[in-house]
Amino acid sequence: MTENGIKDTYQLHVVERLYNSYKGKQTNLTKQATLDAEIARLLVNVMTLGLSTGITYLWVPPVRNR
Repeated sequence: MTENGIKDTYQLHVVERLYNSYKGKQTNLTKQATLDAEIARLLVNVMTLGLSTGITYLWVPPVRNR
C-alpha cells in the first residue's frame, strides 16, 4: 500500500471483493460470517487456478514432444 492507496491491481481487486462482501451487513457476527465465506471462495479460486496452471505446465511439454 502507498500513501495514495493500493498500487497492485490484483491486491486491490481482492480487497474490494472482501470489503464488498460485508458492506451491507449490520452486526459484527453477520459481517464476520460473510467475510469468512468470501475468503473461502477466494482460496478455492486460487487453488483452482494453481492446479490448472500446474497441470498445463506438466502436461503440455510431453504432448508437444511426441
